Amino acid sequence: MVTLFLDTETLPPEDRDTWPADFSDVVSTKRGESEEDARERCYRDTSFDGTFGRTFCIGYAKEPPSDAPLEVLSGEEREMLREFWELARDVELFVADNVFHFDLRFLYQRSVICGVEPTKFLSFQRYRSQPIFDTLREWTKWDTRQFVKLDVLARALGLPSPKEQMSGAEVYDYWLDGRHEEIKEYCKGDVEVLRQVYRRMTFT
Repeated sequence: MVTLFLDTETLPPEDRDTWPADFSDVVSTKRGESEEDARERCYRDTSFDGTFGRTFCIGYAKEPPSDAPLEVLSGEEREMLREFWELARDVELFVADNVFHFDLRFLYQRSVICGVEPTKFLSFQRYRSQPIFDTLREWTKWDTRQFVKLDVLARALGLPSPKEQMSGAEVYDYWLDGRHEEIKEYCKGDVEVLRQVYRRMTFT
């Protein structure tokens, strides 16, 4: 079976200056928070919403073979999405952490916005593990009251945490600092830990 392990790193909209004016209706202020701080927080949070955010890179390992190398797609977003869907054309199983609520949903949304037609239109039907295996949902057995981060699950299984060098919350700051290669390496590290977690969970 052709299996694709994947992880995405995403960013807020590129045009930071016009975003608050164009999308002010999505800005909400928390108690005790200034309007400026609220706009900054909401702007950063758009990196998790394909309606506004953008894809920085996609890390993956495509099997077989079982020791397939870690790779990363990056560059201009539209071309990156084309490469991803071409890569996915013969994939039978997609594996990621929180993939139902983030990775694949985000990639579909960005593909529509960028005018890139997916080579696969996957069903996001819940409570099954094929053709999408979500390590978070499989671990919690679809109990939506539980949310276990990948690094916590990895440490529980005695595996190295993918968050020892940086975390997903720091991606945008790393990008601002020009540390783009470090983000890509971090993304690939997530994919490798994901692959190990999957194998532990499926006894393979």
